Amino acid sequence: MIGPGSEAGSNLSGYIDGAFSRYFAFLGLALVAGLCLFHFDHRLPEKSRAVVASTALVISLSLGWIALTRVLQFPICGDDSYIDFRYIRNWVNGISFDYNPGEKVIGFTSHIHLILLYFLCSIFRSTDVALVSQMINAVFQMVNAVIIYFFAFDLFSKRSAAAAAIFVYAFDPYGIQQTIFGKETHILVTFLVLSIWAMHHKRQ
Repeated sequence: MIGPGSEAGSNLSGYIDGAFSRYFAFLGLALVAGLCLFHFDHRLPEKSRAVVASTALVISLSLGWIALTRVLQFPICGDDSYIDFRYIRNWVNGISFDYNPGEKVIGFTSHIHLILLYFLCSIFRSTDVALVSQMINAVFQMVNAVIIYFFAFDLFSKRSAAAAAIFVYAFDPYGIQQTIFGKETHILVTFLVLSIWAMHHKRQ
């Protein structure tokens, strides 16, 4: 007979194994993002090889740090996140469009985040909405790191400034907390940075 303690231990072991699998997958994603960044960065004017090499090192460390600290975490989500997650579970399982079936109240405000969660949970047939949300945030953080690098270079025309910007963003502890919190923070950051960058170009 297997007791509840053994079952819980088995579930935890499976979750940890899955976390490491996801971590290695994200390391691969970080490598791809880094190579793309190096490819486009290679076209930027720079005479000093030392600056180019140090920038490449900072980019590699930053993307690797995002993978390490965002993926190898339990999704300890806040109460607001679980409001969204209940909507997703209801939609995916065909229970109701509402938070409580029969009560016509719209209790969510992050529409893009919910649409992404719904489609990904439906495609992968996952009921672990908190984990899917965490992975979405990790992906968007890597995307944001790349965007911030080129935005900073466009703004200051220096690789050192771009490297500093991506480093600060990657190592910001608030970014780690928001990834595992499960809300739409990093999706919002993507739109904010792109909007500011567009306004910067419009003024020129």
